[in-house]
Amino acid sequence: MLKAIIENNGKRAYFDFCTNKGFGVIINALKRIDYDNSDYYSIKAKDVNLRFTAQTDRFHAIKDLVQSETSIHDIFIACQTLLDTDKYLLLYIEEKFKNKEIQSVIDVRFHEQLYYANQMEKEHPTVVLNPNDLKYDQITIFNKEALFTPSRIDRSKIPKGVYVYETMCDDGSYGEIIMLAKTVHVNFWGTILTTNKIALTNGYRDVEEEKDIDFLEKPNINLKEFLEKNPPNKNKEFVR
Repeated sequence: MLKAIIENNGKRAYFDFCTNKGFGVIINALKRIDYDNSDYYSIKAKDVNLRFTAQTDRFHAIKDLVQSETSIHDIFIACQTLLDTDKYLLLYIEEKFKNKEIQSVIDVRFHEQLYYANQMEKEHPTVVLNPNDLKYDQITIFNKEALFTPSRIDRSKIPKGVYVYETMCDDGSYGEIIMLAKTVHVNFWGTILTTNKIALTNGYRDVEEEKDIDFLEKPNINLKEFLEKNPPNKNKEFVR
C-alpha cells in the first residue's frame, strides 16, 4: 500500500499507487481534480501537490525516493514492480536498495528489467560473433568514423586499440538509439566499434541518434578494411 492525495484548483483526490487495476486509476484521480493535461504520463509530483497519506513497510522505500520532479507514472511503475509475486525478484530489488544502487524510482524499474534480462541470459545464452568475420555499417558517431553491427561480438577477439560500445534503443523498440554504454543488458540494439575512445559517465552516455549518429550511404566493410583507413592511435583524446 502506498496511498496518496493530489490537489488542483481546490479539489482533492485520493488513490493507492499499489492498485491492481492499472494506471487508469490514477488518470481518473487526475480527472477528478480537473487537471488538464493530455499527457498524463508526464505529470510530476509538484504539478499536483502530491503527498503520501499511508504506506506499508515494503513501499516506504519508494516514498523516500520521490522528489518534486518525480513523474507520477514512474512512481506507479516502481510500485507495480514491488507488487510482483516473484520472490527472487523482490529479494534482488531489496539487495539493490541495501547497496544504495537504487537512487530514484526509475532505478527500481531498471533493476527489474536487468533481473529479467539476466534470467533470460541464463536460460538462453547470448550468441556472440567473431568481430573479424562480420561486415559492418559505416557510421559516424560524435563526428568520428566508426562501425555498427546489430550483433553482440566476442570482445576477446577485438584487435588492440579498438574500442567497443553497445547501444540501447528506446523502450518501444522503434530502433531509436538513446544510449551508448560499455555493456547493455536491456533493449540492446547493436555494437559500435571505433578507434576513437568515447567519454562515458558511470559507464554510459545518452545519445540523440538524429544529432549524434549518421549511418553513411557507403558499402559495408569488415574490421580489417576499417582499420586500414582508421588505424588505432594511443594518443587520440576522448570524444567530448
